[in-house]
Amino acid sequence: MMRRLLQPFWILLAIIFLIEAWLWDHLEPIVARVVALIPLRAFKQWLSDRVDTLSPAMTLIVFAVPVDPAVSAQAGRALAARA
Repeated sequence: MMRRLLQPFWILLAIIFLIEAWLWDHLEPIVARVVALIPLRAFKQWLSDRVDTLSPAMTLIVFAVPVDPAVSAQAGRALAARA
């Protein structure tokens, strides 16, 4: 019974993935042009300069932020208090 109810869901999910794959192939050049417009080199240099001024403990927090959401909340509060 449950299998019969879930079958349309799995078919719909498969169709969505096929459409997404087809769209990605066709939109990839457009996305590449948009990303090329973003000044990533300047941003990376700016970010590197900011990280260079941090203490070792704060630097550890910066690199731990993407790993653990709880740490990112604590780091945000610590940075806000520091400013």
